[in-house]
Amino acid sequence: MDGESKKGDGCGFAGALHALTSNATTVVIRKRRQRLSTSSAYGPDTLRKVHRACILTGVTRRSVDLRLDEILSTTCDVIADRGLGNTRTADVARAAGVSQALMFYHFDSKDRLVVEAFTWAAEQDITRLETILNDGGPPLNKLRRILRWYAPTGSSKSWPMWIDCWSESMRVPELEKVSRRLDTRWKEALAEVITLGVKDGDFDCEDPTAAAWRVMALIDGLALQMTVHPRVISRKLLLDWVRDATARELGIGADELV
Repeated sequence: MDGESKKGDGCGFAGALHALTSNATTVVIRKRRQRLSTSSAYGPDTLRKVHRACILTGVTRRSVDLRLDEILSTTCDVIADRGLGNTRTADVARAAGVSQALMFYHFDSKDRLVVEAFTWAAEQDITRLETILNDGGPPLNKLRRILRWYAPTGSSKSWPMWIDCWSESMRVPELEKVSRRLDTRWKEALAEVITLGVKDGDFDCEDPTAAAWRVMALIDGLALQMTVHPRVISRKLLLDWVRDATARELGIGADELV
């Protein structure tokens, strides 16, 4: 690439398309894409044509039909299995059965892919949480469902993924926003359920918000131990401790939460 002119050696539309659709290495694809993106010789319309053509000319047959949320879902699975630090864009592309060209089409970098994947996962969790809250059942039933769902299972992949997200959030502001939004919504939801239970006379709690924070903090801490040190604490013991603590917060019997 050294010494080449910006318009020479196949760096026009045809050259860029060839680089993205051939069996060229990831390094070549990335360099060609970077040159197109940074060169003043190629405007937004040309770049869009290149990316669009990559898809329409059949980078892979499955790539055309694969929805973006499938890629994001696969990204979450790969992160949960391999860990965020060991996950590459190529790993996600391989697991999703798509080309790296399609990955580059949707995401500018691994960082952008990770942020979008965690955002997608958070939206899925919030949607399921809202389903529980909108259920017409009594507050006690909603409370049971929230506690059971939030606590990790032995085969759960979500907790390893979110632990990675928390760690990376200390360095990546966009991830911190995603993590904080989901974490805050969980606490708000639990506080809402407790407040409803107090109004109905089912619970006795002076400060539902504080109670929700204490219960969630307990689950977070125990879930972290269970995920990182699976032989130290079982899910049954975790749930027993959580039910005992929640019952004390709400002035009910722990057996009512089973």
